[in-house]
Amino acid sequence: MNAPIRFDPVQSTLPEGVLLPPSASGEVVALLVDPGTGMDGWPPRVARSVARTWAERDRSVVLLDAHIERPALHHLLGASNTEGITDAVEYGASLSRVTQSLESEPFDFIPAGTVLSDPREFWRSRRWNALMDRARKEQRVLLLYRPASEPEINSVVRQADRSFWVGRPDAPDAAQYPGIRAIVPPRSPEDRDAAADPAVEDRYRSPSGLIGSTQETIAPKPEREREQARPQKPTRPRPAPSPGGARPVGTRRSTPWILLILVLILAGGVIGHWFGVFTIPGLPVRMEPAETGLLGLLSPLR
Repeated sequence: MNAPIRFDPVQSTLPEGVLLPPSASGEVVALLVDPGTGMDGWPPRVARSVARTWAERDRSVVLLDAHIERPALHHLLGASNTEGITDAVEYGASLSRVTQSLESEPFDFIPAGTVLSDPREFWRSRRWNALMDRARKEQRVLLLYRPASEPEINSVVRQADRSFWVGRPDAPDAAQYPGIRAIVPPRSPEDRDAAADPAVEDRYRSPSGLIGSTQETIAPKPEREREQARPQKPTRPRPAPSPGGARPVGTRRSTPWILLILVLILAGGVIGHWFGVFTIPGLPVRMEPAETGLLGLLSPLR
């Protein structure tokens, strides 16, 4: 792969290596988005910057969002995504119907369109050939913004006049496209902060670097943010364990009951001795055992 092209979308001029398309003929340019770039907000701004700069230099540019599983360009451009390229390729809608003229941009835009259950048939469709040929005949620049993780797109990429890899220059997927030019982020974190665009919503900037069809939102959900904003209850510190080891479970609660039982036994013994039910050596009695014993008490009943 050739030397990477450092790209700052905020700059008004394109970096060297992103050549202006010929004015006398149309061209198909593919922007392959690295699935592991981890900068969801940066690749869409690169595509917009390229399309805007070329259109301002008297080129008829159409920016096409072919990232059908995770479209993001319509959010950045403030456009709708009701119908798009999937409706044209899969369902036969006309290009004029799905193409939008933007008030804030000098180029036309084709959104991703209707969600497909099987994207593989979308990439294999023969209508891609007619779409590219039509752009060349009409002397238009068709800028394809598409994922690089789909194996089915290789046939479409080979038909493009130029291709750029948008993301990491050392990505494993980039090796399958020999001769492709890599567009990479600015050099330092300060440059990346300067290139930030407030028009891009924060939910389209990935904090974890994950990207794919199963990942719906990488930013924290509102419920999680509200939960984190609540004041946390102070936790009570646990007492340190005693030096002698662990205390048997239930010892402290059972001790009062044992003492109460012992007191009752002792009191019962004293009362029984006092009334002569039985004798305890060394203790005085109220009456003689013969008179106060149990037999003596029952003798009148005989």
